[in-house]
Amino acid sequence: MTDNTPDIQSGESCSNQDCRIIFDLVDNETKIFSFNQIVKNYHTYKPTTDIVGRSINWLIRKEPTREIIGVIGVGSSVMAMKPRDDHIGWNKETRIRNLTKTCTNWRFCLMEKGYGSKVLSILLKEAPKEWKKKFGDKLVLIETLVEPPYKGTCYLANGWEIVGTTKGYQYAWKNKEDILPTDQVTQKFFEIGGKRDENKWKVVIGMNNKKIIFIKPLHRYWKKELNKQEEEK
Repeated sequence: MTDNTPDIQSGESCSNQDCRIIFDLVDNETKIFSFNQIVKNYHTYKPTTDIVGRSINWLIRKEPTREIIGVIGVGSSVMAMKPRDDHIGWNKETRIRNLTKTCTNWRFCLMEKGYGSKVLSILLKEAPKEWKKKFGDKLVLIETLVEPPYKGTCYLANGWEIVGTTKGYQYAWKNKEDILPTDQVTQKFFEIGGKRDENKWKVVIGMNNKKIIFIKPLHRYWKKELNKQEEEK
Protein backbone atom coordinates (compact mmCIF):
# COMPACT_ATOMS: atom_id res chain seq x y z
CA MET A 1 0.00 0.00 0.00
CA THR A 2 0.99 3.61 -0.34
CA ASP A 3 2.86 4.81 2.75
CA ASN A 4 0.85 6.80 5.25
CA THR A 5 3.22 9.58 6.16
CA PRO A 6 1.85 12.79 7.68
CA ASP A 7 4.07 15.82 7.27
CA ILE A 8 3.96 18.37 10.10
CA GLN A 9 4.48 16.48 13.34
CA SER A 10 5.96 18.84 15.92
CA GLY A 11 4.40 21.24 18.36
CA GLU A 12 0.85 20.56 17.27
CA SER A 13 -1.23 20.73 20.40
CA CYS A 14 -3.48 23.19 18.51
CA SER A 15 -2.85 26.59 19.98
CA ASN A 16 -5.51 28.12 17.73
CA GLN A 17 -8.48 26.92 19.75
CA ASP A 18 -10.79 29.81 18.76
CA CYS A 19 -10.53 28.99 15.08
CA ARG A 20 -13.27 26.88 13.55
CA ILE A 21 -11.94 24.15 11.23
CA ILE A 22 -14.14 22.43 8.66
CA PHE A 23 -13.59 19.47 6.32
CA ASP A 24 -14.50 20.03 2.66
CA LEU A 25 -14.98 16.68 0.91
CA VAL A 26 -12.89 16.28 -2.25
CA ASP A 27 -15.66 15.39 -4.67
CA ASN A 28 -14.92 17.18 -7.94
CA GLU A 29 -12.04 17.83 -10.34
CA THR A 30 -11.27 21.29 -8.94
CA LYS A 31 -10.91 19.96 -5.40
CA ILE A 32 -8.87 16.96 -6.61
CA PHE A 33 -6.47 19.39 -8.29
CA SER A 34 -6.19 21.46 -5.08
CA PHE A 35 -5.60 18.33 -2.97
CA ASN A 36 -2.90 17.04 -5.31
CA GLN A 37 -1.12 20.39 -5.54
CA ILE A 38 -0.99 20.87 -1.78
CA VAL A 39 0.46 17.39 -1.25
CA LYS A 40 2.98 17.94 -4.05
CA ASN A 41 4.12 21.34 -2.78
CA TYR A 42 3.91 20.95 1.00
CA HIS A 43 4.29 17.27 1.85
CA THR A 44 8.05 17.37 2.03
CA TYR A 45 9.06 13.69 2.01
CA LYS A 46 6.13 11.90 0.36
CA PRO A 47 4.73 14.32 -2.25
CA THR A 48 2.62 11.73 -4.10
CA THR A 49 -1.12 11.14 -4.29
CA ASP A 50 -1.16 7.56 -5.60
CA ILE A 51 -3.16 5.06 -3.56
CA VAL A 52 -4.57 1.62 -4.37
CA GLY A 53 -8.06 0.74 -3.15
CA ARG A 54 -10.53 2.90 -1.27
CA SER A 55 -9.95 6.56 -0.48
CA ILE A 56 -11.79 9.57 0.94
CA ASN A 57 -10.04 12.94 1.00
CA TRP A 58 -10.80 16.39 2.37
CA LEU A 59 -9.53 19.93 2.06
CA ILE A 60 -9.04 21.47 5.50
CA ARG A 61 -10.54 24.96 5.66
CA LYS A 62 -10.43 27.68 8.29
CA GLU A 63 -13.62 29.62 8.99
CA PRO A 64 -14.92 32.23 8.43
CA THR A 65 -12.63 32.91 5.46
CA ARG A 66 -12.78 29.33 4.09
CA GLU A 67 -9.04 29.57 3.51
CA ILE A 68 -7.49 26.17 2.76
CA ILE A 69 -4.83 25.36 5.35
CA GLY A 70 -4.14 21.73 4.45
CA VAL A 71 -5.46 18.37 3.31
CA ILE A 72 -6.19 15.03 4.93
CA GLY A 73 -7.32 11.65 3.66
CA VAL A 74 -8.15 8.09 4.63
CA GLY A 75 -7.87 4.98 2.50
CA SER A 76 -7.62 1.20 2.51
CA SER A 77 -5.56 -0.13 5.39
CA VAL A 78 -2.20 -1.79 4.87
CA MET A 79 -2.92 -5.42 4.02
CA ALA A 80 -0.68 -6.95 6.68
CA MET A 81 1.49 -5.50 9.45
CA LYS A 82 2.54 -7.97 12.13
CA PRO A 83 2.69 -5.54 15.11
CA ARG A 84 -0.77 -4.18 14.29
CA ASP A 85 -2.24 -7.59 13.54
CA ASP A 86 -0.83 -9.10 16.75
CA HIS A 87 -2.20 -6.17 18.77
CA ILE A 88 -5.68 -6.65 17.29
CA GLY A 89 -5.48 -10.43 17.68
CA TRP A 90 -6.06 -11.16 14.00
CA ASN A 91 -5.34 -14.39 12.20
CA LYS A 92 -5.28 -14.28 8.40
CA GLU A 93 -8.95 -15.16 7.98
CA THR A 94 -10.34 -12.59 10.40
CA ARG A 95 -7.97 -9.95 9.03
CA ILE A 96 -9.17 -10.45 5.47
CA ARG A 97 -12.80 -10.50 6.61
CA ASN A 98 -12.63 -7.39 8.78
CA LEU A 99 -9.97 -5.21 7.16
CA THR A 100 -12.69 -3.09 5.52
CA LYS A 101 -13.73 -1.95 9.03
CA THR A 102 -10.38 -0.20 9.32
CA CYS A 103 -8.72 2.54 7.31
CA THR A 104 -5.42 4.35 7.17
CA ASN A 105 -4.86 8.08 7.51
CA TRP A 106 -2.79 7.96 4.33
CA ARG A 107 -2.15 11.70 3.95
CA PHE A 108 -2.11 14.58 6.43
CA CYS A 109 -0.50 17.81 5.27
CA LEU A 110 -0.87 21.21 6.95
CA MET A 111 0.38 24.51 5.57
CA GLU A 112 0.01 26.18 8.98
CA LYS A 113 1.17 24.81 12.30
CA GLY A 114 -0.98 24.67 15.41
CA TYR A 115 -4.05 22.81 14.12
CA GLY A 116 -2.91 19.18 14.19
CA SER A 117 -4.86 17.81 17.14
CA LYS A 118 -8.00 19.75 16.27
CA VAL A 119 -7.94 18.38 12.71
CA LEU A 120 -7.46 14.81 13.96
CA SER A 121 -10.43 15.20 16.34
CA ILE A 122 -12.60 16.20 13.38
CA LEU A 123 -11.24 13.25 11.36
CA LEU A 124 -12.41 10.81 14.07
CA LYS A 125 -15.96 12.10 13.57
CA GLU A 126 -16.03 12.60 9.82
CA ALA A 127 -14.22 9.45 8.64
CA PRO A 128 -16.73 6.92 10.06
CA LYS A 129 -19.68 8.85 8.59
CA GLU A 130 -18.18 9.14 5.11
CA TRP A 131 -16.79 5.57 5.16
CA LYS A 132 -20.24 4.16 5.92
CA LYS A 133 -21.89 6.41 3.34
CA LYS A 134 -19.43 5.63 0.53
CA PHE A 135 -18.49 2.00 1.19
CA GLY A 136 -21.23 0.64 3.48
CA ASP A 137 -18.83 -0.61 6.19
CA LYS A 138 -18.76 0.35 9.84
CA LEU A 139 -15.39 1.93 10.61
CA VAL A 140 -13.99 0.96 14.02
CA LEU A 141 -10.25 1.74 13.79
CA ILE A 142 -7.95 4.18 12.01
CA GLU A 143 -4.22 3.59 11.59
CA THR A 144 -1.36 5.69 10.31
CA LEU A 145 2.38 5.37 9.74
CA VAL A 146 4.85 8.06 10.74
CA GLU A 147 8.37 8.12 9.33
CA PRO A 148 11.22 9.23 11.66
CA PRO A 149 12.59 11.73 12.48
CA TYR A 150 8.95 12.78 12.90
CA LYS A 151 7.49 11.43 16.15
CA GLY A 152 3.76 11.75 15.58
CA THR A 153 3.36 14.41 18.29
CA CYS A 154 -0.12 15.45 17.18
CA TYR A 155 -1.28 11.80 17.09
CA LEU A 156 -0.02 11.19 20.62
CA ALA A 157 -1.73 14.39 21.79
CA ASN A 158 -4.95 13.12 20.22
CA GLY A 159 -4.79 9.77 22.05
CA TRP A 160 -3.43 7.51 19.32
CA GLU A 161 -1.44 4.45 20.43
CA ILE A 162 1.91 3.22 19.12
CA VAL A 163 1.84 -0.55 18.48
CA GLY A 164 5.21 -1.10 16.80
CA THR A 165 7.16 -0.35 13.64
CA THR A 166 7.18 -1.61 10.07
CA LYS A 167 9.99 -3.80 8.75
CA GLY A 168 11.36 -0.99 6.60
CA TYR A 169 10.72 -2.47 3.17
CA GLN A 170 9.28 -0.20 0.51
CA TYR A 171 6.59 -1.73 -1.71
CA ALA A 172 4.68 -0.82 -4.85
CA TRP A 173 1.66 -2.30 -6.59
CA LYS A 174 2.30 -3.04 -10.26
CA ASN A 175 0.04 -4.22 -13.04
CA LYS A 176 0.73 -7.87 -13.77
CA GLU A 177 1.97 -7.10 -17.28
CA ASP A 178 4.53 -4.61 -15.89
CA ILE A 179 6.24 -7.12 -13.56
CA LEU A 180 9.92 -7.56 -14.38
CA PRO A 181 11.90 -10.82 -14.01
CA THR A 182 14.04 -9.05 -11.41
CA ASP A 183 11.06 -7.91 -9.30
CA GLN A 184 10.71 -9.47 -5.86
CA VAL A 185 6.99 -10.25 -5.77
CA THR A 186 5.47 -10.53 -2.29
CA GLN A 187 1.81 -10.84 -3.26
CA LYS A 188 0.30 -11.90 -6.59
CA PHE A 189 -3.00 -10.09 -6.22
CA PHE A 190 -4.52 -7.13 -4.44
CA GLU A 191 -7.25 -8.16 -2.02
CA ILE A 192 -9.61 -6.24 0.23
CA GLY A 193 -12.80 -7.46 1.84
CA GLY A 194 -12.36 -10.88 0.24
CA LYS A 195 -12.35 -9.40 -3.29
CA ARG A 196 -9.28 -9.90 -5.46
CA ASP A 197 -7.78 -7.85 -8.23
CA GLU A 198 -5.67 -10.44 -10.05
CA ASN A 199 -3.98 -7.73 -12.14
CA LYS A 200 -2.30 -5.94 -9.19
CA TRP A 201 0.87 -7.52 -7.79
CA LYS A 202 2.91 -6.26 -4.85
CA VAL A 203 6.68 -5.96 -5.31
CA VAL A 204 9.60 -4.79 -3.19
CA ILE A 205 11.13 -1.62 -4.62
CA GLY A 206 13.74 -0.96 -1.93
CA MET A 207 14.41 -0.23 1.71
CA ASN A 208 13.44 2.88 3.63
CA ASN A 209 13.18 3.95 7.24
CA LYS A 210 11.09 1.86 9.56
CA LYS A 211 7.82 3.67 10.22
CA ILE A 212 6.01 3.99 13.54
CA ILE A 213 2.58 2.34 13.53
CA PHE A 214 -0.16 4.35 15.29
CA ILE A 215 -3.76 3.17 15.80
CA LYS A 216 -6.89 4.91 17.07
CA PRO A 217 -9.90 2.74 18.01
CA LEU A 218 -13.25 4.45 17.48
CA HIS A 219 -15.24 2.66 20.20
CA ARG A 220 -14.57 0.55 23.27
CA TYR A 221 -15.53 -2.82 21.74
CA TRP A 222 -13.29 -2.43 18.70
CA LYS A 223 -11.29 -5.63 19.26
CA LYS A 224 -14.45 -7.71 19.48
CA GLU A 225 -15.73 -6.08 16.27
CA LEU A 226 -12.49 -6.72 14.37
CA ASN A 227 -12.27 -10.34 15.52
CA LYS A 228 -15.74 -11.40 14.40
CA GLN A 229 -15.54 -14.76 12.68
CA GLU A 230 -18.60 -14.17 10.52
CA GLU A 231 -21.00 -11.38 9.75
CA GLU A 232 -24.18 -11.11 11.78
CA LYS A 233 -27.30 -12.00 9.82
